[in-house]
Amino acid sequence: MVGECSQPSARHRKVSTGVAVAAVTVLSLHWKSSCLVGPQAASTQPSLRGEHRFHDERRRGVYKSIDGKGWPSWDAVEGTSARTPRIGSVAHAWQGGSTFLEVSQFLISEAERGVLRQDRREPGTELVYERVFDGGWAACIGKVPFLGGLLSASSWSCKFLINQDREVDELSRLVSAPAGWALEHSSAIFLGHIVSVGVGSRATIAKEGSILRTLHRDWRGTHMVDSVLNGCVGRKRVILFAPDEIAPREGAPWAPNFDSERLRGLHELKEEGEAWRGLEALAKRHDVSGGVIDLGPGEFLFMPHGWWHALRPLDDLTVLTGPSKLGPAYDADEA
Repeated sequence: MVGECSQPSARHRKVSTGVAVAAVTVLSLHWKSSCLVGPQAASTQPSLRGEHRFHDERRRGVYKSIDGKGWPSWDAVEGTSARTPRIGSVAHAWQGGSTFLEVSQFLISEAERGVLRQDRREPGTELVYERVFDGGWAACIGKVPFLGGLLSASSWSCKFLINQDREVDELSRLVSAPAGWALEHSSAIFLGHIVSVGVGSRATIAKEGSILRTLHRDWRGTHMVDSVLNGCVGRKRVILFAPDEIAPREGAPWAPNFDSERLRGLHELKEEGEAWRGLEALAKRHDVSGGVIDLGPGEFLFMPHGWWHALRPLDDLTVLTGPSKLGPAYDADEA
């Protein structure tokens, strides 16, 4: 569901709280704008024999074409047993503002009260300050007249992880877990916020690579992952494919095989927009179990384990939040 942040430079490591916030504030005022800017790598190398469960589900008629009717609504009783995507309304409204300045101040405040943690380390603030600075710099580069939107440095994305030592009820509220999610410390994988600036590939998990590299399955270790995306700020376009519609890479079933018949032609396209449009068109085909959804503020999308998905921002500032949890082991015999 999330990509990695680039490592901050030594210069950024020296930036204090005041300088980080001040830089964002001053640059925002300078451009006379509020700076409105818009897989988990496995620890083992599993074979592809886990695909059998998806072929079984296909034979049972689990995967159906949406045919323009829209995704079914989330059912709290059905919960994560659903094997096709579900949509719903977010339970708790986002409290972090709608401009980059407001979002950055919110993130710093959350870090200072111990809600955010530094990747897999203890709660802390240092990385949050550095990442807020990087995001603010990208936001303001994007405001350079005529040129800003054309520069790759005007796009950025990062995740801000929540300290999972907090009580379950508080964690559920912080990530707006939908009714019926049953959040547990033992199975929670990702709890946090994903912030993006700009609309270029650096605002996605592809970073400097092909935009098609945003296509993936959520994964942890040897397990597949169930995920919810809650729209908080801005809009993101999500492309979805049923688990058996895309051939996985040998030894890395969380990643697509770009040499496969369906993806080879798209992967060879040099123009980013053309490749993305091709992927959208593939998901919308009547003979493909998939679809495209624009996720906006107040809406959530549930993605069952095994489903392929690719995300890119439609607005210059986007914020997503939500929980993810362990699904079944990929190589398990039971479907």
